[in-house]
Amino acid sequence: MSDKVAWKALQLAFQQARPDQLNHISFFGGEPLLHFEKMVCWTRLIWRWRQKTGYPVALQMTSNATLLNDSVLHFLAHYRFQVAFSVDGLGENHDRHRPFTSGRPSSQVVWRNLARAAPRLPDATIQMVLNPDTVAGVPEALTELRRLGYSRISLLPNMEADWSGVSQERLQTVYRAWRPPLPQADLPCETSASLRRCGFGHSEIAVAPSGTLYPCARLVGADQRQSIQCGHVARGIDREKLRKIGERARVKDAAVGISGGCGCITFMPGDLLHQLNNVRAFANLEKAPMTKLAKHIE
Repeated sequence: MSDKVAWKALQLAFQQARPDQLNHISFFGGEPLLHFEKMVCWTRLIWRWRQKTGYPVALQMTSNATLLNDSVLHFLAHYRFQVAFSVDGLGENHDRHRPFTSGRPSSQVVWRNLARAAPRLPDATIQMVLNPDTVAGVPEALTELRRLGYSRISLLPNMEADWSGVSQERLQTVYRAWRPPLPQADLPCETSASLRRCGFGHSEIAVAPSGTLYPCARLVGADQRQSIQCGHVARGIDREKLRKIGERARVKDAAVGISGGCGCITFMPGDLLHQLNNVRAFANLEKAPMTKLAKHIE
């Protein structure tokens, strides 16, 4: 992303910010740390704007954990970044899907860096992408992540993979076995607490390197899907297009039989039947523990 586009993106974010709510600014890619110097520059600018206006800001970053070092970890901790690390598993399971561009395995570097980051970024999240050829190794990977000190772990099945037969059965087994137990004590519910659903279609905007706007970072991809683009940093947000995309999301959710989750989920795989069936199956996997938790809270 050029400096010009980045500056326009920040100006747009500042214009949309509100003093009465937490405003999130996220660095995503690709790999944001490939441009660490620029990231430092823009973060300092955001921080000065925060200090000048008094607006609350939360900084976020998603990384593959290959480029972590002491300087990067100090920077992320100093500016209180909410960090998410993307991994695919241990050893060969990770390397099959996330080798370096040279083809060299990356898992050894990634897991060494995860161990280094755990005590420095105690609130970091792990986003573990699941594939049919890696799901059998998930329990071992989860055990290692918890040993390192990571407790915030999201399992993200690959929507475009073929999850038929044995692979789906294995996935269901993993979800059931590693579903976190409900707390035994009463949950503290303060009267000032508020819940905020996914911002797809209204409060969330992603900026592609070209400056094109999307309703979610997960939809940028190759930056070619005009049907889900909702403006440009040079022109601003197309609110009417954004509203229509939000309506399409609700219709697609209803057709698949899901609701209340990520608004982008039925746009990510496309419209192939087996991909939409994957969306339905994964939503049902998540629905059972959430329903149980809701009853516990009530």
